[in-house]
Amino acid sequence: MLVQGQKLDPVVRLTLRKGEGDERFSFNPSVAELCRGVRSRGSLSAAAYDAQMSYSKAWNLIKGAERSLGVKLLISQGQGGSLLTPECEAILEAYDKALGDLQDQADLLVG
Repeated sequence: MLVQGQKLDPVVRLTLRKGEGDERFSFNPSVAELCRGVRSRGSLSAAAYDAQMSYSKAWNLIKGAERSLGVKLLISQGQGGSLLTPECEAILEAYDKALGDLQDQADLLVG
């Protein structure tokens, strides 16, 4: 129960998946964070390090999301480098916009 004058701090989490798949293997906050990291750092290993995640866990999350969504998210550049695919860029842009819009609405609700 809320106490009069207590302010809520809404947190919105967004998960994209195709059908009724396993949520671990979807485009979720962890995958989005890794994709942003690959975009800014140029490699999945650096993105995993920044996210305080093992490389193998990051690799499994990305591969699971790719299987779940039916699209490739990363292009390997060799020597540990990666780029986001155009499909991933589009998904990430839509994801971030939807997440921002939902967060704005949640903030308005508790205003």
